[in-house]
Formats: sequence, structure tokens, C-alpha cells
Amino acid sequence: MNVFHGSNGAGKTSILEAIYILAQGKTFRHGRSENWIQHGSDQATVIIEYSRQTANDVLTADERNQTIHRLGLIRGRQDWQAKHDGEPLQAYAQLSSLLPVVLFQPYIHQLVEAGPEHRRQFLDWGVFHVEPDYLQVWRRYQKGLKQRNACLKNHAEASVIAAIDPVLAAAAVKLHTQRQNFFTRLQQHYQRIQQQLAPDFASIELAYEPGFDDPLSLQQDWQQALQMDRQRGYTLLGPHRADISLRSSDRGARGWLSRGQQKMVALALLLAKLAVWQQDTGKGAVLLLDDVQSELDEYHLQQLLGWLIAQRQQVLISGTSPILGSDIPAHMFHVERGQITRQ
Repeated sequence: MNVFHGSNGAGKTSILEAIYILAQGKTFRHGRSENWIQHGSDQATVIIEYSRQTANDVLTADERNQTIHRLGLIRGRQDWQAKHDGEPLQAYAQLSSLLPVVLFQPYIHQLVEAGPEHRRQFLDWGVFHVEPDYLQVWRRYQKGLKQRNACLKNHAEASVIAAIDPVLAAAAVKLHTQRQNFFTRLQQHYQRIQQQLAPDFASIELAYEPGFDDPLSLQQDWQQALQMDRQRGYTLLGPHRADISLRSSDRGARGWLSRGQQKMVALALLLAKLAVWQQDTGKGAVLLLDDVQSELDEYHLQQLLGWLIAQRQQVLISGTSPILGSDIPAHMFHVERGQITRQ
């Protein structure tokens, strides 16, 4: 556990942002991606050296030096390039596979409060990390959906759309199956983690809504809804409409949860996704907690820190002041005007 503290504008979040950029190829701040290139420069560079170990392995210094890897990203205003141990990478997805991160930031509540596209993206990234062919299936479905929607808008013949539907349905069924399998495991970890982090408020139950009724009848449903889809100009039913619903006592949770409760639910979801990843791979991820002390009250913050210590994950925390008691093991760093000093 590593804590970076200092005054506002000192550069604490930039440390976490650099790691996130290297993992995702983009910043988590608002604005265009090239905004993180320093003013007056043509490109930005982020390089890390890391060693990976399983949760049960403790490496000596010599062993760690023998397993050091190097990952770097150069982002220009129009292009980018990345390398891992000297070998070029071709896609941002490769960065995500090499450096999985879990990010807690001030806007984390949007995972609960905002529209279904946020939860759908969360679900997709979770499946991507545990299903090797998921990205390929997802792209196949998106390509087919784009073709079908174009035919609907251009009033193509029914026979043309009918030729697209079987291929699209096959991708949809596989996409749905992988999502559903992941969600079942996510739900199990979520219930356990939520009770540990926030035992003081009612249990929030999750439900997976696939975006259609039955995968076996999806192609038939598209045919029956063809006229309505033509009028809309897009395909209504399908995995592209999937969502995760949150309920408590038979009512939707999004409308009555406080902002603080929304953040705890979203945090439990993120950590549950991490637990599935760790269960499948035996590897951990890097947890980035930005300005966490202003987002959680003292009780829930201590619950979170206690849980993190038990997980043997690498954690980087930013805050305006040291937030840990003397009984919590952590490396402390003071940040001032972009300079980092270990304490």
C-alpha cells in the first residue's frame, strides 16, 4: 500500500493518471486524450518497470530483479506506440491485459447512477479479462449490428437483413453466454464484499438484464420486430441493450441510495470484478484510489483499508493528508510541485 499526499495541485493524481494511461491508453480525467501531453510538447511518454508474482509468492530482491519487465507508451497528438520488453504492441487491449487496474475516483457513483452504457462497459471489461476470445466476439457482434442498422436506415430488402441475422444471432448468443457466466461469479463476490465494506446498510441485489428475452428465439424476435426496427432506424433487441440492475426489497436502488451509498456499491462492484480476475488467473491488479478520503466517510474508509490489507494487492492512494493510522502498513510519500519525497 502506497500513499501519496500533498496539497491540491501538487501532482498526486498525475501519478495515478500515468499508470492508468499506460493500462488503458487514455486518461480518466475529462477532456480529450491529447490533453495530457505537456503544453509545448509533441508527445507524452510513460514507462514502468514491474515484477509480477502470485498472491502466495514472496520474492527475494535477487529473484525480483530477475523477473523485471518493462512496459512503455508514447502518445503523440495523432498517433501512439507501445512496447513490452522491447516487443511492439498493436492494440490498447494488450496494455489492459498486461497491466490490469481498478480505479476509484470521484465519479465512481456514475456506475450506479448513470445510464446502462456505464454498467455495460463495466461488464464487458470484466469479461474481457477472463475470456480470451471475448474481444473478438464483441467486435464481431458490433460489426454485424452496425451492418444491420445501416440496412434498416437505408430501407434495404428484407432478404438482405435476413442474411445478416443468423451471423449476428450467433455472435449475440456467445456474447450473452460469456457475460452471463461472468455475472454469476461477479454476483457471488459482490454480495460478500458489500457486506464486508458496508455492513451498515441494506443489501443491494444485482440482476443481469441481457437486453432480450430468450437467446434461442432472438433471430425470430428480430424478424417479428422488423417493421418497428425500420421505423426506428436501429435494432432494439440484443446484447447491446444489456444492463445490470440494482434492487433492494423489490424496488430499484438507484433512485433512493445516497451518493455515499452509491459509491460503496460501485466500489464493491469494482472489487468483485477484481476478485473474479484473481480467481481465474492467480494474479492481482493495481488498485488506484484517487482522493479517496474526500469521497468516503471515516467508517467506510477504514472498512475499505482493512479489506485491502488482507488482499495482498498493490494499492496506490492519493489524498491531501496521510489517511492511515500507525497500525496500517504502508509506504508514505509527500508530493509537492510534482516532486515526490519518501517519508
